Amino acid sequence: MTQADVARKLGVPQSYVSKCESGTRRMDVTEVHAWLDAVDRDWVTFMLTLGHALDAQGLQTFPPSRF
Repeated sequence: MTQADVARKLGVPQSYVSKCESGTRRMDVTEVHAWLDAVDRDWVTFMLTLGHALDAQGLQTFPPSRF
């Protein structure tokens, strides 16, 4: 799937997709949800995969609890 394909499904310019992919533009949670829908991916699977990738890099997904 090309950037142009994703952009068409999202109804945005191709430059938006490019900026998101390069990290120039950050997406909020509703944009991520729309993106996953556009590329036919499951939200839960994405979040679990992201969590595992962050853990593998030694990054915490949430700050440690103070309680």
